[in-house]
Amino acid sequence: MPPHSRRLATFALFVMLLAMVGCDHATKAAAVDSLTGRSMAVMPGVDLVYTENHDIAFSALSHLHLAPRPLLLAIVPALLSLVLAVRLWQKRGGPGMERAAYLFLLAGALGNLADRIARGYVVDFIYVHHWPVFNVADVLVVVGMVLLGFSGYRKARVARST
Repeated sequence: MPPHSRRLATFALFVMLLAMVGCDHATKAAAVDSLTGRSMAVMPGVDLVYTENHDIAFSALSHLHLAPRPLLLAIVPALLSLVLAVRLWQKRGGPGMERAAYLFLLAGALGNLADRIARGYVVDFIYVHHWPVFNVADVLVVVGMVLLGFSGYRKARVARST
C-alpha cells in the first residue's frame, strides 16, 4: 500500500474511533441528563434506566476482596486499551474484518475507560430485561468480539482448505 493510502486509511480509522467513542459519550450524557431518578420504557422488555457501574462487567470484582480496586479498575482497562491500539496499528494493512474488530474493541474500551477516569464509575443505561444494564461502549465490545470470532473462523477455514 502506498504511503499516502496508508496515511489516509490510518486517518479514517482514527475518525471512526472518535465517532464511536463520541457516540458512547453522547448517549451517556443524555442518560445522565434525562434518566437520573427515573426509567423510560422503549419497547416491551427494554427500558432505559440510569445506573452507575463501580465494578467491571457482571460485577465480577465484587466477589474479590481486593484493596486497590479503584486503581485496578483504571489500570487494567488502560493496559487493555493500549494492547488493542497496538493490535489495531499492526493490522492496519490486514483483513478488513479483523481491523474492524479491533476498532470496535478499542472504541468500547476507551469509552468506558474515559468514564472511569472522569467519573470514577461507568454510566450504564440500556436495560434488556433479564440481562445486566449496559451502554453503547459495551455494545461496541460485543460487536468487536463477534467480528474477531468471525475473522478467526474465516482464517481457520482458509488455512484448512490450503
